[in-house]
Amino acid sequence: MRVSLTIYLLVAALQAHAQGQVDVRGLSSFNVEKRLDRSWSLTAFVAGIATYDLKELGFAFGALGVKYRVRKGLSINANYRYMERRNLENFYDARQSIYADLDLAQGTGRWTITGTLRAQRLHYAKLFDGYKPPLSYLRLRAGLRFRLNYYWQPMVEGEIFQPLDHPTRRSVDQFRVMGGIAHTFNVRWKVELYEQWQQQLDRPARDIYFLTAMNWYYRL
Repeated sequence: MRVSLTIYLLVAALQAHAQGQVDVRGLSSFNVEKRLDRSWSLTAFVAGIATYDLKELGFAFGALGVKYRVRKGLSINANYRYMERRNLENFYDARQSIYADLDLAQGTGRWTITGTLRAQRLHYAKLFDGYKPPLSYLRLRAGLRFRLNYYWQPMVEGEIFQPLDHPTRRSVDQFRVMGGIAHTFNVRWKVELYEQWQQQLDRPARDIYFLTAMNWYYRL
């Protein structure tokens, strides 16, 4: 009861401050990685996001990718993602994106510092001739993880979104902050549970999203 009241008060305060909408969301995903050799892997995932205070499926998406491990703690990947997003007219619009990541991880003792630089191109409806011009973003994510033991790993992470060719947004237009924990069952299975706060910026309606996520990972 006390936790629920605290969350309610926090959401109400942030809503008043942001002059936008606040939405509580839920994310569930299933990720698969197939290692081809010591360097190359194939990846795939499917996911859904419940929106409007968990009342409807707002997003459904999946992705395919290829990953190359340069060395320990350094890898690059390229991915294609297809998404269906529920719009205000209560049907789904298609969106597609192509993105590439540079992933870094540096460990010292039980601590690991992580970072990802993503270049992303978002297309509306079609990869060519969509109903809106495509948008390009640079996304920078940094995090910190602590290994309690083989099974448990608390984590915190932050991310910023920098538009590259938006007609009106010149600076960072959203950020995300999250905290959670990862649990490794064995060499094949892992799950991550976390809470995320996403804030829109540099736009008239600076909406806030609180998201609870459960992400499953399976390695073939």
